[in-house]
Amino acid sequence: MYTPYPRYLFVDGYNSWTPSAMPLLAATLVIALTPTESNAGSTCTAPGYAINPVLGCIKLYTFRSPAATISVMAAQCASDGGELLLVNSEAENTALVNFMISDSNGVFSVGIQGSRVTVTDPWLTDAGEPLPYIGNIPGTSNIAGLTRLMARFDNTWFSLNSAFLLDQCVCEIL
Repeated sequence: MYTPYPRYLFVDGYNSWTPSAMPLLAATLVIALTPTESNAGSTCTAPGYAINPVLGCIKLYTFRSPAATISVMAAQCASDGGELLLVNSEAENTALVNFMISDSNGVFSVGIQGSRVTVTDPWLTDAGEPLPYIGNIPGTSNIAGLTRLMARFDNTWFSLNSAFLLDQCVCEIL
């Protein structure tokens, strides 16, 4: 009776893959673990939000007449089920700058996560954790009281008094 050569052999109760089966296994894993646009889009279903390959599910909000404080902007993000954008790395900061430059409305600056009370305090996320990344902040802010952050199109960040009014922010839904 003819028995075909098995794709894998059982040796001591473990699978021992033959050399010819390894490429098939590798290809199957690559296909199964590669994210697709349809999978990514399913996690970003809030109205007006879109997937950015680096920043995730984001939306640019514009507040004109009147402009808004970053606290008002954060509340708007929360009403969508999100939060102000948290920039986690230099790559995300670069993606944010590219997003602002490429926007047809000519985005100059946006409110982002980051606050502190005094100049010597660490910058914190809205959840009270240390910021994972801090962009280029020229000079040292001596603003008294709660200070918030904005990112600018020229790859710099600025600290602002929490009552300062801005026109735009970027929200993210995780």
